[in-house]
Amino acid sequence: MNSVHLIGRLATDVDIREVTGGSKVCSFILAVDRNGDDANL
Repeated sequence: MNSVHLIGRLATDVDIREVTGGSKVCSFILAVDRNGDDANL
């Protein structure tokens, strides 16, 4: 099993939809602070 940790604030409402075969897909935009070495990318 894979595990992903997303840390931030939801910038949009979460959109959950059902696709062919009964699977569900979730879409959202996550706002994060970019403090660190890669902040200017």
